[in-house]
Amino acid sequence: VWKDRYVLFEHDVKLAPDNARMRKNHGGSLARRAVEYQQTDIAKAREYAQQAIEELKKALAIYEDIPTGHIHLGNMYIIMGDYSNAERSLLKALEYAPENYFARSSLANVYYRLGRYNECINMLDTISRTYLKPNDYYLYSLAYSKIGDEAKAAEYRKLSGR
Repeated sequence: VWKDRYVLFEHDVKLAPDNARMRKNHGGSLARRAVEYQQTDIAKAREYAQQAIEELKKALAIYEDIPTGHIHLGNMYIIMGDYSNAERSLLKALEYAPENYFARSSLANVYYRLGRYNECINMLDTISRTYLKPNDYYLYSLAYSKIGDEAKAAEYRKLSGR
C-alpha cells in the first residue's frame, strides 16, 4: 500500500529510470507538492519546483510528446519566476495539444506577468467560455485594468466572483 502518489511515483521511477511516463508522473507529483506549498512556504514550494523541473526535463528528453509534462514544466518555471522558460514550455505543450485549456490558461498568466496584457487577453479569448474558471475571469479583469479598460475589468471581476 502506497502512502500517496508521491511515494508511488518516486518508487516507480527508481524501477524504470528510462521510462518517460514514470519520470513525468514523478515530476508531476513534485509539481503538485510545489503548488501545495505555494501559499504557505514559498521556499519549500521553490525547492519542490526545482526538483520537478529536473525530473520533467529528464522525462521530456526521453520522449517529448507529453503535453502534460510541458505544462507541469511551464508551471514550475512560473513558480521559479522564470517566465521566458515558462512561455517556451507552454508553447511546446500547445504544439502537441493545441486546444489544451491548462496550457492556454497558464500561458495567459505568463503573458500577464511579463506585462504583455493584450497577449494575455488574446490567449484567454482562445479558450472556450465553457472551460473558463473564476481565476481566468479574474485574470481578464486584471489585464483589462492594466490596459485602462475599467468597464471590461469590472465586468470580468464580477464574473470571477471577486
